[in-house]
Amino acid sequence: MNKSKLENKLATHKTLILCLSFAVLGINTASANETQTTTSFGAPQKEITEQVRKNYVEQSKNIVLSDQILGKATGKTRSEILLLKQQQQANTVSATSGSSVTRAARIGHHEFSIYDAHSHLLYDNDFDGFYQKFSVTFDADVYNYYGSEFVEVYAELYLSKNGGEWLHYYTTDDFIIYSDSSTDNYEVLTTLDDGYGSDYYDVLIDLYEVGYNDPVATISSDDTNTLFALPLESANYDYIEEDRRSHSSGHGGSLSFIALTALLLVGFRRYLVS
Repeated sequence: MNKSKLENKLATHKTLILCLSFAVLGINTASANETQTTTSFGAPQKEITEQVRKNYVEQSKNIVLSDQILGKATGKTRSEILLLKQQQQANTVSATSGSSVTRAARIGHHEFSIYDAHSHLLYDNDFDGFYQKFSVTFDADVYNYYGSEFVEVYAELYLSKNGGEWLHYYTTDDFIIYSDSSTDNYEVLTTLDDGYGSDYYDVLIDLYEVGYNDPVATISSDDTNTLFALPLESANYDYIEEDRRSHSSGHGGSLSFIALTALLLVGFRRYLVS
């Protein structure tokens, strides 16, 4: 082999290696940049009838604004949110010269608990046992040593994939709870739209009294099996074979990178043996 031909071959090898590297990088980037999005509806359970659930299942795909756009879901870890709320509380106390009353200072006034929580699997389009729609219902109670009391609260909801970090997926609106009444249950209907691979997810709920930044009660899969190992996947994974063509465009980038990588590997091998 003459020198010129050898130099050309080495240059070709370098080009193939560079292209292969960029292809592999593209695959990793496409996978890492998959954004998690959800659409949810929350309300006191007494307002959510079976017809409301049915309408949600049928019409949620037409909802344009996701929880992320509405600021109802942050995707932050639970640790990040707890720290952020602590900082917000510290800033509030500082701005009012320390005159704000914290939850700790009011602990003798009333106490909270989440008496019960459970989940329901709502919709599995391809019947593979993994659901894109589900609901979580919980019963928050407040105990006042001096009598019954109405208190305004809200909740932060988290999902943990197969025992991983708790990631925030919804913030409820403010709602009223009354003593240990069972008529003030709250329900959140959720569709996992994108970015949730087929797996088993646990649920955690943090309850907050409105106006305070530390949770007053928590319940999770550690406390009840009904929040443990929910078989879930997002809608972009939940489709039947007839729908594959319409969904493939959403993954075209990754498939293109895979095809390009295969072609480059074949070409690289041919050059090596030539």
